[in-house]
Formats: sequence, C-alpha cells, structure tokens
Amino acid sequence: MRKKRIRFFISTLSGGGAESVLINALAFLEKVGKYEITLQTIVGGEFETRIPDGVNYRCILAKAKNPHSLMVKMVYKLPLKLFCAMFLRGEYDYEVAYLEGRPTRFMSKKKTNGKKITFVHCDLAYTNPIMSLYKSKTSCLNEYRHYDAVCFVSGGARKSFEKTIGVLDNACVVHNIIDNERIQKLSCVDSGKLFSSKGLKLVAVGRLVKEKNFGMLVSVVGELAKSFDLELLIIGEGPERKALESEIQEKNIQCIKLLGYMNNPYVAMKQADLLVCSSKYEGYSMVVCEAITLGVPVIATDCAAMNEILDNGRYGMITENSHEGLLTGLKAILSDPAVLEEYSARLKEYRPDSISQQEYTELFAE
Repeated sequence: MRKKRIRFFISTLSGGGAESVLINALAFLEKVGKYEITLQTIVGGEFETRIPDGVNYRCILAKAKNPHSLMVKMVYKLPLKLFCAMFLRGEYDYEVAYLEGRPTRFMSKKKTNGKKITFVHCDLAYTNPIMSLYKSKTSCLNEYRHYDAVCFVSGGARKSFEKTIGVLDNACVVHNIIDNERIQKLSCVDSGKLFSSKGLKLVAVGRLVKEKNFGMLVSVVGELAKSFDLELLIIGEGPERKALESEIQEKNIQCIKLLGYMNNPYVAMKQADLLVCSSKYEGYSMVVCEAITLGVPVIATDCAAMNEILDNGRYGMITENSHEGLLTGLKAILSDPAVLEEYSARLKEYRPDSISQQEYTELFAE
C-alpha cells in the first residue's frame, strides 16, 4: 500500500514554540511508518538539527542566515498565487500550514486534490498576528473556511478565535505532541548541581518577553524570600533580561539566578521541586507539559489551556493570573509540603502525550 504523502509548511525553524512542536509531530508521524513526510520552510534555523532522518527537508532560502534579510522580506511580499506556483509545487495527500499568519495565507492558494489543513497556536484574545494580513474579519474567516480542517492547539485557543474573529465549522482541537523519550533522555545528562539552596527549588523556562510575565514572578519570589527558604532559576533569553536584572539587583534578591538560554533545560527542570509558569497568556504551554513528563509538579497562572493540561487543577496548581494569585499559590505550597507531595503522586498516573498522539493519528487517518 502506498504511503500517504504529507507536506508540512512553516516559515522558519528558529527556536519558537510552534517550531519545536512541529519537530515533535514529525518524529511521531515518522515512527508511525504510514507516511512519506516533507517539511518545507522559507528559511532555516536551529531546529534543523532535530529534523528526523526520514523526513524530506526543503528550504526555499537555504543560504539565508538572517530571517529578517531583504531577500526574505521580498519572498514574504510575493503575491500568494505566485508564491504557490514558484515554491509549493507537487501533489500531496495532505498539505499542512503549521502556523497562523503567512504559512496559512500562502497555503490557502495552493490547488490540490488532497486535503488542506492549518494550525492555530496562539491565543488571539491576547496576541493577534492574523488580522494585519487580512482586509477584514470576513475575508479571514472565508480563507480559513476553505481549509478541510483548522486545528487549534487547545480548546482555549479555539474559543479565543471564535470570540475575536468568528466561528468555524471545520475547527477541531489537536493538542501539542510531546517527545517523552527525548525529554527523559536529556534530563539525565550529568550537568552537576544547578541549585545551591536547600529550600524549595523553583524553575521557570521561556523567552524573556513581557507575555511570559517573569517580572511578576521575580517580584513574587522576592517577597516570599523574606519569609521562606527558596531558590528560582530562570532559563531563557530575550529583550526583558536587562529589566529583570535591574529588578533583582535593586531589590537585592539573592535567591534568583538568570541562566540564559540552555540547549538542554531539562536537567534543571529535573532537579527542581516545582516548575512555575507565570505567563499572561499561552496557546498551549509546552514547558508545563514537559515538566509533567518529568514528574515535576507545576504551578501556573490561569490562561488558555491550563485547565486542559492540568485537568482543572488535579495535576498542578492553577492560580489567578495576578501577582496576588501567584503569591498566594506559592505561599500555600511553601507552607505545606504535603501539597507538593500530593501533586507528585498524581503525576505518576498522567500521560498527556497519549491524547495528542491519538489526535494526530485521527487527523491523518486513511
């Protein structure tokens, strides 16, 4: 029997959440063994090294080192039909635009006898990279309605789309794939002791950008450090680093360390007692899922998909999305070790990856 041919299309393989999830999805589908998979991008990025060996990779601007170069901008500005004619050639059983925005726009004009699928990874209630590319909400909806399936990475992301832009009859939820085997393997790499405190060990992972709300987390931990023994490692790099460094220095918060970007954050996550997600919004938090995979308890601010991932608080604490909410939640854990022990015990029975694997299998069912 001929293998079904799937082409995934995304703009870049730079270190973003959607790109990471895509690599996980490719690895899972390759292991299934029923598909001939092609990945196509406009420019490359650091995730190129993680593309599974059995996946055909095509990069339109393979020599482009800067994703913001003039050549890249010129390609992005091509008329949609011309882009398809030049770069999206060939016939596939499934054509997948793996990100909202330009990938979805370009793929929308692709003529095919197969099925066309697009993914939405963001929470449009807080960030909207879509509408600037359309003349109106109606034109946006019409384009999405021409796809056979519009896959949202969480029920929360779907609800935000419906509230912000409109309702789609072809919408479904396909949660992010987690590569459990890879995460477990990397977490066991010997990197020495990263924590120096004997108190509660906290870790937070993500780009240092405003939407991750690390400023609020720093403030909360600084306040708790006056009464409790704890240590926080923040892993990630980004434009908010200087502001975070200034706040830590001004308040003399000695229990917080900014470790910068780490190729393997899982060693730090594995050594932690608790992962903290302080985000203002998330489409579907990969970091929270990865912590669960490692058996590390989670405390997270209430944003899209947290109730889905943590089963309404059964597998991790969900707090009000505010300074006071996160402060109260962390104080409850610090005051009563039994709370953390209970979450740790529950995580032993939880496998969120099985849900997403089933959803991907059904999406590309023969």
